[in-house]
Amino acid sequence: MQDFIFATALFLVYFCAASCFLYNPESATAVTTLPATSEPKEEVVVDTPQVPQELEVSIEIDGNDWTEEERAVISSNPAILESFLPPVTPQESSLDELLEGIEVEQITLRQARKIAKRLGIKQTVTNNGKKKDKPLNWLRREIRQSLEKSPETAAPVIHEVLSVA
Repeated sequence: MQDFIFATALFLVYFCAASCFLYNPESATAVTTLPATSEPKEEVVVDTPQVPQELEVSIEIDGNDWTEEERAVISSNPAILESFLPPVTPQESSLDELLEGIEVEQITLRQARKIAKRLGIKQTVTNNGKKKDKPLNWLRREIRQSLEKSPETAAPVIHEVLSVA
């Protein structure tokens, strides 16, 4: 008896939920159009006053608008000349420089755990509901994969951890 009542109540809940999802409010509020009359409406055209448009004047400046005195001052003072030059960005180190000195196979367990923590690599494995720490060779493999995938982010972290030890 209770199963029958529960099944009926559950059916009603599902039916109401499906009705809410499938309900289209546009069809319920559809407006019916009336047939057009044979007399068209007259459109009233209002003359708007003409606003005078201003001419846009563009001035082009080329780099040779310096006077002789300004050129002499600029050439004599290198600080002024450097202010006109674009800023120099430091060169990023190349991939070989990033990977130089990193030997993943020489990393100890403690170093591997520190690197894994900083790189966001999981350090535990769940087996049959029990959490266990990952072995060192697994951590080394995942660090190596992270280093191959994104050396720009992994190499500085590894260098920092190895330099502290």
